[in-house]
Amino acid sequence: MTELSALVPLQIQIHDSVKSFDIPLDALQTQHPNKRLVVGVAVANPVRLDGQSGGRHRVLLVRRVPSEDEFPNAWELPGGGAEVDADKTILDTVVRETLEETGLKVAAITKPIRGFEYSTSKGSAIQFNFLVEVQEAIEVKLNPEEHDEYAWVCLEDLEKPSGPFGQESRMGVMRDVVIDAFKVLAEDPSG
Repeated sequence: MTELSALVPLQIQIHDSVKSFDIPLDALQTQHPNKRLVVGVAVANPVRLDGQSGGRHRVLLVRRVPSEDEFPNAWELPGGGAEVDADKTILDTVVRETLEETGLKVAAITKPIRGFEYSTSKGSAIQFNFLVEVQEAIEVKLNPEEHDEYAWVCLEDLEKPSGPFGQESRMGVMRDVVIDAFKVLAEDPSG
């Protein structure tokens, strides 16, 4: 692992598989003209419900508030758009959005996971998704303007009709990204 140059004071670690994303935001934007750059953050928590470590991995999902113009009430990974004034790289966006949306502080950005493109009323976007570890995942503090509920889910939860993706067929791509995160965790549980 290496330290993320733009965030050295926070001692954020990035693994080698993520280094290619540690480029200036404007350079990444040039590679994806006319698209908003967005991140999704798969926060992995390997702590079991009884507080012991080494249990089944869980990933944090957040539910969009009903007043959202796009995808109201949809479950998703925490994340959001890159901000030129605030982010030097897309990895800065990962750290900032995780903190803004969940109150959790990223300790390590461990792996890229499947991304996707989509369109909304704001235009076309490309979403880069990353698996991260946080300093402590004890208390999630949602931004109430964006999300109204959160859940730590295991892979089996995604298959349940009552699970976060049970009634949301339009969010199939997000479900696939979350499944991809679990596959990466199973291949290399240490990140």
